[in-house]
Amino acid sequence: MLRSVPLVPTPVPCPPPTPRMLGDYLVVEKIAEGGFGEVYEAIAPCGRSVALKVPLVNDERALRDFQREVEIVRDLDHPNVVPILEADFIDGVPTIVYPLGDMSIAAIVDDGLWPAAGLEFSQQLLEGLAHVHQRGYLHCDLKPSNLIVLPGDTLGITDFGLARAQDDAHLHTTSGTADYMAPEHREDGRVSTRSDVYEAAVVIVEMLSGWVVTNPLELDLESALPRSRRLRALAPVLRRALQLNPRARFLDGAAFAHAFRQVTRGASVH
Repeated sequence: MLRSVPLVPTPVPCPPPTPRMLGDYLVVEKIAEGGFGEVYEAIAPCGRSVALKVPLVNDERALRDFQREVEIVRDLDHPNVVPILEADFIDGVPTIVYPLGDMSIAAIVDDGLWPAAGLEFSQQLLEGLAHVHQRGYLHCDLKPSNLIVLPGDTLGITDFGLARAQDDAHLHTTSGTADYMAPEHREDGRVSTRSDVYEAAVVIVEMLSGWVVTNPLELDLESALPRSRRLRALAPVLRRALQLNPRARFLDGAAFAHAFRQVTRGASVH
C-alpha cells in the first residue's frame, strides 16, 4: 500500500546501498543505473521480489524529482504502467518500491524478439502511453530499458523520473536519452506529447527490426521491418510518428495507438 509522505530536502549525502538490509528489505543487487538514481533488486518482508529506486544524492533536486515521480505515478492507473508499491524514507533514504519485472525490453531485444511478440509489446506500449497523455503527463524518456515485462507478458512503462505535467511542457529540458529523443527535445529542450510519440516510435522500430533510428530521413522502413505484410503495413504509421516536424506527427499516444491498432487489425488508416 502506497504511503505518501512529504519529502523534506536535506543536504545529507545518500550513497547507494550495497547488498544489505535497507529497512526491512534485503537488497540483492543493482539492476539499473541512471543520472538521477539507481535501482536494486530486493526481497520484501513478505518474500516478494521488488525493485527499489533510490537517488544518487539526497539533495533538494533529487528529492523534488522523487516527489514528482511519486505524485505522477500515483495518478496513473493502467495495466501498462508499472505501479508504485510504496514510497517512503527508508533508513533515511527516499525510496520508491516498484514490482520487479521479469526483464526489460532492452534485454529481450538484445536476445532477439520474435515479430509477433514485438507487435504485441508495441501495442501495449502505446496503450500505456495513451493513458499517460490522457491523464495530462509526459514521460520524456521512453526507451527499452524503461519498459519492463511483468508476469503474463504484460509490458509496463516505468521510470517516470523525468516525467512532468503537460502544463509544465514550457519548461524546457535536455535531460533524456539522446538515441531516443525527438529532434526538438535533443536540440532545443522542447517536450510535448508529440516528442513522446517520436520516442515510442523509435522504440517500436527497434522492437520490430532490431535497428535504432538515428536519422528518420535515411530509414527505409519497408526494408527494415520483417518480411510480413502485416508488419510492413505499419511503415506509413511509423513514418508519420517519426517526422522531424512535431506537427506532422500524431498528436499524442491515443492517436498513435488508434492508428497502430487499425493497421494491425487490417483496417485502413487516414
